[in-house]
Amino acid sequence: MRNLRYVLTGIVLLLMAAGCSFSGDTWPEYRNDTFPFSVKYPPNWEINKGKLVPPPPYGTSFQGDGAAISITVWMDPTDGREAPGLSSDGWSFSEVKVGGEKASYVARPSADSKPGIWRQVYATHDGKGYEIGLLVHDPSRSVEAIRAFDRLLQSFRWVK
Repeated sequence: MRNLRYVLTGIVLLLMAAGCSFSGDTWPEYRNDTFPFSVKYPPNWEINKGKLVPPPPYGTSFQGDGAAISITVWMDPTDGREAPGLSSDGWSFSEVKVGGEKASYVARPSADSKPGIWRQVYATHDGKGYEIGLLVHDPSRSVEAIRAFDRLLQSFRWVK
């Protein structure tokens, strides 16, 4: 019984720490008026640093803390979807909401600790495909990067 109390206390402390360090209320907002969406991103991250393929407004990148989050807009909603080939590599698939609409969430196997793409989300809106990806450069920062990615997804809005 005492062990359960320690476990529950630990979980509560972790949730509180995650909420404090990654509160999106103070995060700046990025808005793409061409493909109308907005997201909030960590305040210490840079936007569109370096050469992007595709360039803005089709591609947007946020970099910081050993990771990068990219948002790519495809004119054909089936372009860029690599998800089907990933299931054979042990990636997990789930459904999430992006801007209030259904999207596919693809996660890298948790035992894999190499740098690279760790998360991908595929959404369709207004006849276009949206690919949101998390690239982790420093695996020691993966927990923070995944929290930032998930918070960015929660803040995603379609704007009119």
